[in-house]
Amino acid sequence: MLYSVLFNFSAKVVAVGGGAAVAIVAAPAAASALGFMLAGIKAGTTAAWMMSLYGGAVTKGSVVALLQSTGATGAIGSVATVVVGTAGGIVGLIMSNIFTGSSNNANDEKKK
Repeated sequence: MLYSVLFNFSAKVVAVGGGAAVAIVAAPAAASALGFMLAGIKAGTTAAWMMSLYGGAVTKGSVVALLQSTGATGAIGSVATVVVGTAGGIVGLIMSNIFTGSSNNANDEKKK
C-alpha cells in the first residue's frame, strides 16, 4: 500500500512539474503561432484581430502588449512565467488524475 501511495504521489509531482515546464517553453511558440512575431504583429492573423479590438492603440500591460513582447523577445516575463507555469502545472495534475486515477487510491484499496 505504501508503494502505491508513493508511486501515485511521484506521478503527480512529475506531471505537475512537466506540465509547468512544457507550458513555459511552449508559450513563446504559441504567441508566434497567433501572429506575434519578432518584427511585429503579422497582418491577417489572430494577433492582428486582437490589436484591432484596441483600435490600434494597445495599452501597456494588456494581453496584446504582453503577447507582443513575448513574440518579439522569444521569452516570457517573470509574472507571465508564474501564471503560465501554474496553469501548466494544473493541467499536468488533471492529466495525472485522468491517467493514474483519482487521488483517493488509498480509500479504494481499503474497500477491497
